[in-house]
Amino acid sequence: MCTVPRHREYGKINVEYAYLFLKKGHPEQAIRYFDAALQAVIPGFKPKIATDLPGTKQLYEENTIYEALAGKADALAQLYQQNHRLNYLASAFTCHQLAQQVELSLRNTLQFESSKLSLLAYSRKRMEAALAIAFELYQKNQDPKTIRDAWAMVEQNKAAVLLEAVQENRLKQAMDRGDTLLQKEVRLKKQIAWFDGAAFNANDATLAQNFQRQANQTRDDLAGLKIQLAKKYPAYARYKQQLAELDLEKIRQRLLQKKGSLALEYFVGEEQTYLFSMTAADQLKWVKIGSSASLRTQVGQMLDWIQDKTGGNLEAYQQFAQQLFRLLLPDGSIPVQTRSVVLIPDAWLSALPFETLVEGKKTATRWSQVPYWCRKVDIQYGYSLGVLLSQQDLPPPPRSFLLAIAPEFAQAERGLAPLRNSKSEIQQIKGISKKAFFNAQATWQNFAEKAPQYSILHLATHASADSVRNSAGVEFFERRAFLSDIYALPLHADLICLSACQSGLGEWRDGEGVMSLARAFAYAGSKGLVATLWSVNEASSSVLFQSFYTHLHQGMSKAAALNQAKQDYLNNPAIPVFQKTPYYWAALTYIGEDSVVRMEEHAAMIWILGGIGHGLGAIFKEALTVFGFFGYVARLRLFFTRSLECKQNAIFCKIFFGNLRHVGET
Repeated sequence: MCTVPRHREYGKINVEYAYLFLKKGHPEQAIRYFDAALQAVIPGFKPKIATDLPGTKQLYEENTIYEALAGKADALAQLYQQNHRLNYLASAFTCHQLAQQVELSLRNTLQFESSKLSLLAYSRKRMEAALAIAFELYQKNQDPKTIRDAWAMVEQNKAAVLLEAVQENRLKQAMDRGDTLLQKEVRLKKQIAWFDGAAFNANDATLAQNFQRQANQTRDDLAGLKIQLAKKYPAYARYKQQLAELDLEKIRQRLLQKKGSLALEYFVGEEQTYLFSMTAADQLKWVKIGSSASLRTQVGQMLDWIQDKTGGNLEAYQQFAQQLFRLLLPDGSIPVQTRSVVLIPDAWLSALPFETLVEGKKTATRWSQVPYWCRKVDIQYGYSLGVLLSQQDLPPPPRSFLLAIAPEFAQAERGLAPLRNSKSEIQQIKGISKKAFFNAQATWQNFAEKAPQYSILHLATHASADSVRNSAGVEFFERRAFLSDIYALPLHADLICLSACQSGLGEWRDGEGVMSLARAFAYAGSKGLVATLWSVNEASSSVLFQSFYTHLHQGMSKAAALNQAKQDYLNNPAIPVFQKTPYYWAALTYIGEDSVVRMEEHAAMIWILGGIGHGLGAIFKEALTVFGFFGYVARLRLFFTRSLECKQNAIFCKIFFGNLRHVGET
């Protein structure tokens, strides 16, 4: 018999009874027990019929509410299958939306990313059930609101922990950087990273457990510090409430500004794969692609193909790439005028470079002539549309300079293979002021100290995507930097280039995407980054990066610059034909918001000095009047003034400093 005491333990017991009836195919009895569970923990909820649900204002962060709502949604869906009454289907979807609201509240109470990820793993399964219900409901009612609601649920679920981190970084950058609480937070994060690394490297199990306990204790200290930050900064306390507020029109206006822009967002469930698409003008569209198992097999075959240096049979490749294109992008998904694509992959689709797909039925006889999709569109990847929007709002970095790291490992230090092109790769980067560390200077210590001051970071090194026990990381001269090390960095970078093997890959975890180095740098504050999807060819990646930086300097956006670099590579007659298979050029992928990067040169500083000199000329004149140096001051002012117009900055610099020296000697 269903009882209604106000106690969560009774609520949980009723949830267990409800699931027993649900498994036996008795949804009506299951609903009564789910309702009893809700009544036990929600004062004022008094259901009279099966479709009665609590109001949004009655909900709060309670696991029993979440479990009961998710279960009742399944029971209502089962009831619909028995009698085909549409109100049961609509109520089941509303039930999932309410469960999503409770989940967001629960997530806000959790301090650790691991706990949030565990919640999201369960949420992924519930999400697939919700989408199946919503899709069938839309087939019946044809209401665009159903599509918008389904998309909002996917966005709220996808990359949720990363979205929190990006928003938190944005708020912190607006705070006082000298705040002792913020400085302490940075120290605690670094301590956690150190303890995690020490636990991983410890040879003794007892010692490893001791380091892990210290890491967990430090995490508790960090949780307490965040409570203090929330009290001191109201905006910091409120930012989590913004996670549930997804404005489709704002995303459309902000992310689809370019002419011919298209947004594509996938959700991959255990059974079905779905695709949402929208342009700046059209309605949000939603299609069911089909069986996830079948699609995963074909994507796996494609990955094997493009990671083969030889490329295999050219004609067969093109036919397969055309077939996969039609599967992943069904008819009507891509408007004819599309020129740029904001693509949000999901699960194992994150490992596929969509650039290598082939649109249309044309075939080529040479690898350099294949009509790859990237010949028609620029592709910008992201973890979610909400994350991209938040990355756009990150403030610009204080300096538009580049920091480069290249530990060449010439003597196979620490057993790592030499990187013979890494130094030349960095030296060939033109058009921007840069600081570079090579060989023994390319240390984690130097990088961690300098990186927060630079807008562009370039790492030409080894990397590993193996995220078992936090072993994924980037190799510096003296040690490996683990994921926890990278998470602790307070970055302000417009762009990070990871010229390293498998920097974009990682362990797939439900609800959060690829747990990769790329994601770690985004978590630390990067607005966008170029990462690699497989072990790259060092020579070809060096050529690609050189072209990429050239186009950045010319004013192209980050995604467009990388796409053009790939076109340049394919069209370059100096590159042998056998090195134009996708293996050599398709591994580099851009992930993040797609703005234009400011590129400041050393010469630009001379123009600034010229302007300052022009403005301070009068001051110099009056100060030097005492000594009678009017002639020299006049010449000095003349050179400062001419510096604003002089195109030959090097010549001006030589004359300018020569006159300064002459004044000093006189």
